[in-house]
Amino acid sequence: MWRLTHLLALEDGPADVIAKIRARAGSGSLGELMDCFDCMSVWVAAGFAPFVAGRPRERAVSLLALSGVACALQRIAASGEEQDLDLMAHASGS
Repeated sequence: MWRLTHLLALEDGPADVIAKIRARAGSGSLGELMDCFDCMSVWVAAGFAPFVAGRPRERAVSLLALSGVACALQRIAASGEEQDLDLMAHASGS
């Protein structure tokens, strides 16, 4: 789930396919959705929720839980990237 959301919101994709879709979406509602990891995670989670839970009430909770986990993983990954950049800057003497 995190991987698909990351691809759609933050990566260019193979042969820049996702970047082209994002560019066509422009600055409208769809374009803003595709630029926001947290927003995109809700929509991606909506596609997975029916496979995780059977009843509608459980699906709603699953959707929020899946989106929350994806957002938490993104924050962990982003903080790790910042630490990697700090280590590289320190190693190069910058």
